[in-house]
Amino acid sequence: MKLTKLLSAVLMVGALTVTGMTGLSVVHAADKPQMMVSDAWARERPAVIKVGGVFATLHNMGGEADTLVAASSPAAEKVEIHNVSMTDGVMKMFEVEGVEIPAGETVEFKPGSYHIMLMGLKQPLTKGSTFPLTLEFAKAGKINVTVEVKEAGAMEMKEHKHH
Repeated sequence: MKLTKLLSAVLMVGALTVTGMTGLSVVHAADKPQMMVSDAWARERPAVIKVGGVFATLHNMGGEADTLVAASSPAAEKVEIHNVSMTDGVMKMFEVEGVEIPAGETVEFKPGSYHIMLMGLKQPLTKGSTFPLTLEFAKAGKINVTVEVKEAGAMEMKEHKHH
């Protein structure tokens, strides 16, 4: 057990060192090092657009699966976990109840896949700015993340419908 905790701590320090050199944002629950969130970002959005998506990479360094069950942010009136599917050539977005992150694995939230949907944005998302997001996991609990806003064309995907 001590070896597992030591290995987790070494991996966390290594990840923080590497990401510190590359400029990626890394945030994790200090008292629950089994879950790490890295590179949280959103596309810039002008004031007339009231929805946006947050993308990030979730790393489960623990010995058992965990599930992202909720998200919240003061930047939006409502925050949901979404996925995207392709049906008859049409991409559709839909809410999911949770996303499992298997033990020792990584799940990427990216355009055209899992993402955190921000609805009722309270202010424009301007390139270079940041805003807080809280991710809630079934086992790891709440993890506070700082989301970086990137230019609107970042990792562009085909337009999709929300229903």
